[in-house]
Amino acid sequence: MTPTCWDLFQKTHKTAHGARWVSSKAERIANEYERRLSERESQQSLGDGVFSVKSENSIFYDVVGGVNKKRRIFGLGSETGKYKPSSSRSSDGISNFEYDQMRNLVSNFSQERLIQS
Repeated sequence: MTPTCWDLFQKTHKTAHGARWVSSKAERIANEYERRLSERESQQSLGDGVFSVKSENSIFYDVVGGVNKKRRIFGLGSETGKYKPSSSRSSDGISNFEYDQMRNLVSNFSQERLIQS
């Protein structure tokens, strides 16, 4: 079974003993990934509770900026080909995370308007 993007990133971007990140960029990515994962998990607990590897990988793509001009995903090295998303909103200039946030805002706004009517 192929590990998640996050699992691979941790294995390749932590020191030999796994105690520290190899660079400040790796640490920033890790902190942002964990923050977004926690946020998504708390949103999922309000919904159906289904959270998949695909969702985790999607968060990772968003945090690292998706596929770059060289068709690589930062942090995955030669394994990029195994993880490339089939399609991504990042090509539209918006990440999946931002899209989900906007979708939730529009939904909440629509519900408020219905209540006020």
